[in-house]
Amino acid sequence: MAIVQRTDLNLNNQKRFAEGAVATFPAKLSEGNKRLDTGPVYIDPADEYQAYCLPKMSIVRDIFIFVREGFDAGTVATVTTIVDGTEIESTMDVATGGIFTLSTATKAGGALENGALFEVVDGFKVSFNQTSTEGVLQVIAGYTSLDEKSGKYVATV
Repeated sequence: MAIVQRTDLNLNNQKRFAEGAVATFPAKLSEGNKRLDTGPVYIDPADEYQAYCLPKMSIVRDIFIFVREGFDAGTVATVTTIVDGTEIESTMDVATGGIFTLSTATKAGGALENGALFEVVDGFKVSFNQTSTEGVLQVIAGYTSLDEKSGKYVATV
């Protein structure tokens, strides 16, 4: 039996990073336009807000939801993936700031419990049940990209 050396081929001697993607969804979308005398623009329950932040061919291990700043009382958020609509968190009360939680998708029995391979560029979409004039929601995903490299970890053979 021959030994076939594959260390320097197919990026086998390249290490990969564990990275994090952060998608931020503030209640205040813009300050408005003073020249046109328009006021600030806030989230609208009729809209869906998207952020593509996961590279293709990446393995997502954990997804966290962080209510960085509380929204108006009674505001509820629904978070899903963009491409296939996998539920990350639904009916999450976001009125209280400082809430940091592991998504239901990565808890026991969730859609991404043991991690998931994202084969195409993807990210998160958020919808809110009402307009809010304050608040910031962040979705944080820990992932490893299969195709990105961070440097050699094995000497050339």
